[in-house]
Amino acid sequence: MTKQRDAWLDNAKGVLILMVVAGHLIAGLTDQAEWVWDLYLIINSSHMLLFTFLTGYLQKRRVEQKEYEKLVNRLLLPYLVLQFIYYLVICINSVVSGKMADGQSLQKLIWFRPIYLLWFLSTIFLCSIIASILPYKKHPVICLAGAYAVSWLCILLPEISYLRLTKMMAYFAIYLTGCMFEKSWMMELRNNTKIRLASYLAVVLWWTSIVYFEPYIFKNVFAMATNYWNYPEQYQGLYGLLARPVFQMLGMLFSLCFLAIMPRQKGIFTKLGQRSMYIFSLHGIVTLALRSCSNHVFPIYQSINTMVEYAMFGVCIVALTYFLASDFVYKLCRPVLEPDVDLVKLIGQLTKGK
Repeated sequence: MTKQRDAWLDNAKGVLILMVVAGHLIAGLTDQAEWVWDLYLIINSSHMLLFTFLTGYLQKRRVEQKEYEKLVNRLLLPYLVLQFIYYLVICINSVVSGKMADGQSLQKLIWFRPIYLLWFLSTIFLCSIIASILPYKKHPVICLAGAYAVSWLCILLPEISYLRLTKMMAYFAIYLTGCMFEKSWMMELRNNTKIRLASYLAVVLWWTSIVYFEPYIFKNVFAMATNYWNYPEQYQGLYGLLARPVFQMLGMLFSLCFLAIMPRQKGIFTKLGQRSMYIFSLHGIVTLALRSCSNHVFPIYQSINTMVEYAMFGVCIVALTYFLASDFVYKLCRPVLEPDVDLVKLIGQLTKGK
């Protein structure tokens, strides 16, 4: 019997994945208009914490039951395949420009250095493995406090590029929070009218604060990818030390409020949420290609100046997101993004063959 999906959670994932795509694609426009920069900051302050939290919540059964084969099939194998595909896109870009999309020289493929947004797949895989061996059911306070302490203290460590371990340590606490979140608490968020009304106010307050305090915000704090020693001088000191814990605590509170106001019935975002893995994985290829084209073939971003052109670009973002969620893309890419591999049988055959 197939487990019935919750349209509320699918809608939340749909809204978030649309924000992810929009954030990556409008990044090239942030220098051209202040309102675009404000929108970019709002998106970056609003999506990845909740996305990570929801992933932890939805994977808790696999984590608790130690379903490692499914975790490998759904996360590790797609990561390895997409890492190669992303590398091919970068190689094509290097032929056009002589440089990688981020301005660095072309390097050999290193499987354990995630390319671009593939850090999320490697991070979620590692988080799920670590969570599966932690006794967070027996010692919830100790495990959660320890996870957040590591997240806050790792900002003082040198950055570890392999598997983006520095970033993984920062996001693990959020993932573990999702794993530990009870279904009854989630239903309270979903159904409590008072919480829902208060959440609308909290979301408006959060986004207004982001815009108002924009001159004082170091945007890398939202990504939790940069350590303290690489902060610009004006953001070091007490600001640099407290920025991450403050952002995580307020960001998690905002995330729960944002989740509370999501539509509860099936609608225009539901399918996006159901296919969020496809949209997330594939839109990075489009983004890398678009950046290369804009920099070396035709100045796409520089040609967008009027509100009509901004609106048309927004329509294109929405259209791309829905296309990547289409049945055509789903059927075409499912063998890669949702491989049905019996790892035990495969390893046995390989071992027998030797």
